[in-house]
Amino acid sequence: MSFNLQTPRPANDKEIKEWGAFFPKLGSNFRILAPEQEEGSEGCYNCLGWASGEVKNFLSFDIFKEEHLTTLFAQKGLVKCDAEEATIDVWFPRGDIIANHVSKKDPATGRWTSKLGPDGPLIEHDRDALESKEYGSVQLHFGPPSGGAASTQSLSAQSIEPGFATESVPDVTDEDIATVESHAALFSSLAVAPKAKAPVKPSPAKPVAPVKASPAKPVTPAKPTPAKPAPGPTKPPAPVKPAPGKPAPTKPSTPAKPIPAKPTPNPVAAQFEKAYTVWQATWKTPSVRVSSRDDAYKKSAAYTALVKLGPAILPLLAAKLAQKNQIYAVIPWLDLDKGAHKIPSTDDILTQKKAILKTSAATVKALSSDVEEFGLNRDKILGGAINGLKAAADLINDPLFQQIVSRGAPAVAHILDDYAKNGAHGKAI
Repeated sequence: MSFNLQTPRPANDKEIKEWGAFFPKLGSNFRILAPEQEEGSEGCYNCLGWASGEVKNFLSFDIFKEEHLTTLFAQKGLVKCDAEEATIDVWFPRGDIIANHVSKKDPATGRWTSKLGPDGPLIEHDRDALESKEYGSVQLHFGPPSGGAASTQSLSAQSIEPGFATESVPDVTDEDIATVESHAALFSSLAVAPKAKAPVKPSPAKPVAPVKASPAKPVTPAKPTPAKPAPGPTKPPAPVKPAPGKPAPTKPSTPAKPIPAKPTPNPVAAQFEKAYTVWQATWKTPSVRVSSRDDAYKKSAAYTALVKLGPAILPLLAAKLAQKNQIYAVIPWLDLDKGAHKIPSTDDILTQKKAILKTSAATVKALSSDVEEFGLNRDKILGGAINGLKAAADLINDPLFQQIVSRGAPAVAHILDDYAKNGAHGKAI
């Protein structure tokens, strides 16, 4: 990967209008050094990646703390210094102790350069031109140590520098991707049994008001009618002869079988897709586009609604990371995981993505193995059980059972799947 530097060109009218809306001091006096990038793509790098000489997206809120920036730039041979000696400027919003932007000096021209958010363009500008609500103002500087010589090499000639010291994560394999996606598919396909309807209580009958009898009217006697003479004798009907042969037996009626209620699909998957889509739309809002901090992606009702679904959506977020241009799914995954898997907060977001996919795939494989082995133990215990309560206690205290449950949200799909297969036989986890 590279910074995609191009021949510097003046900003066009559209770019002047778009970025001038963010930065009132910018005006038209800036040049485009690299174009905008595809939203959420792996090739994105942000201001800190550019300033450090790495094609990386250091999006973590933690890494923009002064102590971490000091450590990171020390690895590049830079120290805190005065404004006159600086090659790196650090911007802090008003009243904030966490930086929101880092810019780098071009030694060949003496002007300053900035990557505007992970997806925005790389521009050349005057030193204070980005003063704004989003970036605040420059309050910290880094440069070569006293007596050290600053580079005079143009930015286009500078090579990409060695990376910051972050943990090494193996590359994600096709098998890892397939494992993560199949786990999410299993979770999404699991059905939820319908809730039983409460029996309808009969309503007590209301007492009927007695009907008052009306006094009977006197009946007028009917006049007698003369009787008609009786007709002559009639022949009796001929008896019906029974047809030869055995009488046809009647078939007993078969009672209708009750139709079981259809299970409803797992609602969490549908809720997740809806909430994630709404949150993804917020990536285009101005305050998010220019920010290089992950907390900008969290300041919306859409994000709150997404994480409110809880750790159960971790497998679905991991599956999003397996897709193209969904790298920001790292942010809610880390929030919901709450440090359980020790993903380093100071890593760039691509390294975090790799670590999440590797961790998720390994967890799913371990769960599959544990559930299968526990099934064998379960059959042995239940097969020879005399005391049902003791057998249940033995199952609960089984180390494999404890290990499966301790894995938290990723275990949910496997537990529900096991229940679907074995619950009717009283053998589910």
